[in-house]
Amino acid sequence: MELKFWEEYPTISKIDGEEVVLDKPSHKELIDTLKDLKEDEYLVVYDYKILPRGFYHSYDFMKHGPDLKIKKVDSNPLRVFPNELKRYDPYRPKRGFKWTNPNMEVSIFVSISSIIDGAKLYAAEKENIKVGGRGRRAWIRVPSRQDGEHKVFLDPIPDPNGRNWYEFYGDCDCGEHMFYKHGTKYKNPEDYVCPHIIAGYHRAMGVFPEMGEDHLPPLFPAPSKDMLLFDESLAKTFVKDKYRRRINKGEREVLLSRYQGYYKDGLTFSLKGIYDVYDL
Repeated sequence: MELKFWEEYPTISKIDGEEVVLDKPSHKELIDTLKDLKEDEYLVVYDYKILPRGFYHSYDFMKHGPDLKIKKVDSNPLRVFPNELKRYDPYRPKRGFKWTNPNMEVSIFVSISSIIDGAKLYAAEKENIKVGGRGRRAWIRVPSRQDGEHKVFLDPIPDPNGRNWYEFYGDCDCGEHMFYKHGTKYKNPEDYVCPHIIAGYHRAMGVFPEMGEDHLPPLFPAPSKDMLLFDESLAKTFVKDKYRRRINKGEREVLLSRYQGYYKDGLTFSLKGIYDVYDL
């Protein structure tokens, strides 16, 4: 399968295939239809409000919507995340998950779409992601999903035992965080983990041992094969309001969250799914 990013799918006027129509679907009906959508089908949804009650704009949900709070514990993330991610509720979709860095009083926010796009970026550009570093710091150059490259800084990356995972901090010079960032919901600042940071961390996990470091523990979940296929269907989904339109960022996040809420199998700690789906 050709590796595509969400933004690269054609408009509805250029999509070939059979139209599948849902009129006033229930949440479960919509998720199951997307889950079973065939490669030569696309979906058009009528009279269905994707964003939860109280949210009318994509950016409003992504800035002020609820999030799944990952508790701070002194344990490897492989023990922390699997149980926490099962708490996704299909009837209370989240804009993503977050944890708090106690040393900096900063909240680290990660969306499911960043996890997916970061894994796809890593798979497509693995050999072109350049990693340097010293100690627990990494400086990374990650190709953009459009043109050029972005500078990513990770400090600190987790120790080999992974117990200080919640101290992680990542920074990227892309402007994507401006879509999500807000300054009113919390007293402590919120740092957004973009796909470039995710892709850079995946690459650093394999490079740091070659630099004399022990192998890095997995920190960010990766999309499962089923989640990737579900996201492919989302990219071929259109909503009928006054006209047919693509789903937007916030709506994509809501539907990814509902999928995780219903099936609990969308997020893993293996990149095997990305290689299976895209024949890499």
